[in-house]
Amino acid sequence: MRGSRWPSPARTWSSCRSREESTWSGTTLSAWPSPYGVNWPLRAFATCADPLAGLVRRTAVSPFGPLDLEEVVVSCQAGEVLVGTGYELNGSTGEVVIEAIEIDGDEDTAPTSVEVDAFREDGFEGSWSLRAYAICATA
Repeated sequence: MRGSRWPSPARTWSSCRSREESTWSGTTLSAWPSPYGVNWPLRAFATCADPLAGLVRRTAVSPFGPLDLEEVVVSCQAGEVLVGTGYELNGSTGEVVIEAIEIDGDEDTAPTSVEVDAFREDGFEGSWSLRAYAICATA
């Protein structure tokens, strides 16, 4: 059973306070301890700035199941550009590997979408899913 091999994740966070409002925003970072007894740090950093116009997070998620390989694409809507990205693995507890994070666009074209590719490690038979995030803002 995985519960005995993978104890609760370590968590840390960082945040920013809005200059104009008494609100906080930030991120939480979670990771599971190594089953090999190796110590390692977990750090989160926030770079604070005024929000971009039209800032929004868009998501796409794969089906939950015993997948070998999954590719998830998430795009900004018309009139938006990609300013950040991320992903989340659910149900994998260290048994799924991110193979690639591919952002479209080039030196002449602003990026508008991201593709995240992941595959399961040999021997992992569990169900998992991949969620990709596109952080978009008004162009």
